[in-house]
Amino acid sequence: MTKRFRAIAGCGLPALVLLAAGCKPFSGPLPGDPTPAPYFIQHLSGEGAFPLDIDLGDETRDVYLTFVNPDLGTSSGVITVSGSAASEAPDAGAPVGRDASVGASVTRRAPTPEVITEFNQNPFGARGRPSPSLRLFERPPGPPLRDEADVTTATFYDFRPPYTFISVPSTCRGVVTKDVPGGIPRTLNIWVENDCWAATPDPGNPKTFSVTPGMVTAIEEQFLQAGSFNDIYDWVTGMLGPEWGAHQYTDLIDPNDEITIWLCDIEDDDVPAGSFVVGYFWSKDNFVKAPGVDYYEYSHERVMFTIDAVMYANDSDAIPGDPPGWHATDYWPEEIHSTLAHEFQHMIHFYQRAVLRDAMVGGDTWINEMASQVVEDLLADKMDVIGPRGVTGTDGTGGAPNNVEGRLPLFNYLNDISLEDWGGSGDLPSYSITYAFGAWLARNYGGAMLLNRLMQTTSTGRASIEDIVSQATGKAEYFPRLLQRWSAAQLLSNVTDAPPGYRYNVGAFFDSTVGAASYKLGSINLFNYRYGTLTGPWIYTGAFAGTSPYLSASATLYRAAAAETGPLEFTLDMPEGLIVSVIVR
Repeated sequence: MTKRFRAIAGCGLPALVLLAAGCKPFSGPLPGDPTPAPYFIQHLSGEGAFPLDIDLGDETRDVYLTFVNPDLGTSSGVITVSGSAASEAPDAGAPVGRDASVGASVTRRAPTPEVITEFNQNPFGARGRPSPSLRLFERPPGPPLRDEADVTTATFYDFRPPYTFISVPSTCRGVVTKDVPGGIPRTLNIWVENDCWAATPDPGNPKTFSVTPGMVTAIEEQFLQAGSFNDIYDWVTGMLGPEWGAHQYTDLIDPNDEITIWLCDIEDDDVPAGSFVVGYFWSKDNFVKAPGVDYYEYSHERVMFTIDAVMYANDSDAIPGDPPGWHATDYWPEEIHSTLAHEFQHMIHFYQRAVLRDAMVGGDTWINEMASQVVEDLLADKMDVIGPRGVTGTDGTGGAPNNVEGRLPLFNYLNDISLEDWGGSGDLPSYSITYAFGAWLARNYGGAMLLNRLMQTTSTGRASIEDIVSQATGKAEYFPRLLQRWSAAQLLSNVTDAPPGYRYNVGAFFDSTVGAASYKLGSINLFNYRYGTLTGPWIYTGAFAGTSPYLSASATLYRAAAAETGPLEFTLDMPEGLIVSVIVR
């Protein structure tokens, strides 16, 4: 026997009703998730082949299905849909083999080298996490670094192809100190590779663009300046907590209330032709130097991150109509300023989650990168940059059609890859899908407070997402159900009245607070983004649908009927472990 599902007209909307019991159409039922008018959303949990009957009544409606694989493993087989409307539509084609390099240049930021990413997720590595001592919390702060602008010099180490550490002579070019909440002074030290400094001629290693004192001042003004809640430091620590402080470990450096930003030509590639690394945080620098011990030998013994100096000084993407020369509002300076917030999240993530709570594991790269992109998103309006949303930060709407900026065009094109399998479908697609998921989470479950809760949870992996969303809703939440809501929200992103839990777009800003600090997130309309010839999300039609290729935490969008009325009959055939949702609009 099979179970038959039937949707019938009721109060102007269909209502899905189970008509007959049978053998095994469900693989672990999930709690109900009813949604109000004007949209009908029903989450099912099934496998194998079963019929689905929908009666739309007299109203013309579209019918969509979404398929989610919440499992940690993979499934074999394909998803097929047959029936009155589905069999008439052409196939959109399989996602496997789609070329992520076609279409517009969605972003030119390259991923951080894998060795850095892996180290940050398992920072204690083969050394093992030492036994902590609570007495270490009582230590006084370490001595100040005593950096002095245009005076202090040092040799720093950059990790350059063929990926080995290279000595890089550098000079401190800026020092600024201010009181932060609690009356604790914080000092920012800005260092620049000598070969990247405008006043340092070096015919043997010329750079196309060089850093000037005015550029250093611009970073100071963005990251740490006099006043309260007016810079990246205040905005990010206001929602996440401090970047460094007391701890229990002898092999980590003492807190000294200083942050270093080092500008160098990352990878020594001057102005690269394609995508490139614009910045990175490497937690090895928080460790006490250990000569001869792997990467720890090259610790700078500073709380620091690195920014690409040449691209920060790049004025070749100046805004049309601007006078010649470098401006802080040019394309690349804005990208770098947004990157400051991105890398700062990684720095805080290491202290709050790895050091204080032992809550970082190797498989959670996607969560760490998701958090950094959502931080960029939350600061886009304050910094007046486009951020990963690809829309001017001060514009709270879903933006204009044919948008090729930010992370979302590539997400639309590859929206059915694995969320958790970082880099498995390529690093840039991984950034795109983790941002899209994090953007939806933040807009539905607390905004800045969602990330505040992430810093404080001791859970890892999916459990950490379930924990912070459960805190927002006040009830137990489950990762498979979140994936189903997220998949449905993608289809509803071009309306501004989607029900709670399914919102990308309200036509204005989403507001959130952490304590007395307020934050905004702009709306997202996925149908406004273009990647090559594709406008809007990749939506399957016809007989075949996918998740690609049934990896964990993947979701597929499928249009079963467009502008139909009356009764429709479908037969769904799904691999084991997949779950399906019905969306009528």
